[in-house]
Amino acid sequence: MSAKANGFTVIGKPRRKPKHFEILGRDAVNDMIELHIELEGVLRKTRPVLDDDRKWASEIQAGRER
Repeated sequence: MSAKANGFTVIGKPRRKPKHFEILGRDAVNDMIELHIELEGVLRKTRPVLDDDRKWASEIQAGRER
């Protein structure tokens, strides 16, 4: 996938949506980012993720325990 190719570190497992995958990742300065990657592997969009984001709560908690 293009997450790593675009300099992001993947956290957890991708979530499959009908037309894309959603992936939680970290950027070069270690900020958490939600990545939307099309089925063909193209990075479509990103959005910042806060530490208390409910959508990604289980992945954020798992990352803290490591």
